[in-house]
Amino acid sequence: MIGGMRKTSKKHIATTAFLIILVILALLTPFFVNNVEACRRKHPRHPPLGKFIHIQFTCFQTGEPIVGLPVTISTTTQLTDSSGWVIFGSGYAPGTYTYTFKWWDGPHSETVTIDCSQQHWYFYEELVNPEVHKWFFVDTVYDCPPIEGLDVTLSGYGTKTTDEYGYVSWILNYPFGDYTLEWVWNGAAASEPVYWAGFVNGVWEKENYLEPKSGGAQK
Repeated sequence: MIGGMRKTSKKHIATTAFLIILVILALLTPFFVNNVEACRRKHPRHPPLGKFIHIQFTCFQTGEPIVGLPVTISTTTQLTDSSGWVIFGSGYAPGTYTYTFKWWDGPHSETVTIDCSQQHWYFYEELVNPEVHKWFFVDTVYDCPPIEGLDVTLSGYGTKTTDEYGYVSWILNYPFGDYTLEWVWNGAAASEPVYWAGFVNGVWEKENYLEPKSGGAQK
């Protein structure tokens, strides 16, 4: 009987202690809440940092950066720098964004999605640059052999020498326009315009048939 009373007393004491704890918590909760709110008012939380969108533009053929290309997101336009990069931000929230730019083949539009997992987002564009292709042959009655070793200059791009097939080429850099090809043959300077209107699918190509050498001319 005594043992049963002891068990009952211990149970009663535990219950009473639990109730006391609940009462104390109920009394202290408003105090803590008020202090937290006061702390928040005194030291407000900063909003999350905005996102940055980085895009690099490079030439597909050479891997070289595309410099000075205007790129737009919404109403903001930036020019690619000397490394081909353009940066938008901060202030971008997680979501989907569209950037646009114009290339030789017309306007381009690309959509990217960013989320809260990182602050800086990196995207890459490889663009096919226009090319100039030129062949030189000797204009003979029969086989028209290729002219090897002829120095040919494209305005703004320097001089290259034709190979065993009489061929020489250049990959153009942005911005694109009109150019001039120059060479010397039979001791006389010659030139030919390379108009942008003559490019087909980003390529200008032409074969030239030059008269046979005369008087011992080397070019």
